[in-house]
Amino acid sequence: IGMFRIDMNLEAGAIHHSAIFIGFVTSASNPAFYLWWVAIGSLLILTSLEYGRLGFILFLITHWLVDLGWYWIVTVSVFKSSQMFGEKIWKPLFILCGSTLVLFGVWFVWGGVRGVLSLLKTS
Repeated sequence: IGMFRIDMNLEAGAIHHSAIFIGFVTSASNPAFYLWWVAIGSLLILTSLEYGRLGFILFLITHWLVDLGWYWIVTVSVFKSSQMFGEKIWKPLFILCGSTLVLFGVWFVWGGVRGVLSLLKTS
């Protein structure tokens, strides 16, 4: 249980990499990033190419602007909520959200294990 206890009071300069590098590593290590680009992104690119180079360039610019807008909204929301609620509410809420993600992960893995076991059972 001690490994889940983290100090939320980070000092400036405690992180030794740039935010861009950390963002790149986070995206590159997320399997959903690749699944999205294979399933949805490729279709969007092919559709944009129907309008030539300009369509593709407009797609890229629009996609990046939407990403920046979304991340700005998330950043401001997290910052404002931590100020509005204070640490007494924000920290337990942070733990609740993190625990929910862990539970979804366990549920996902369990569903995969059950699927594999059912395939092995019928074979």
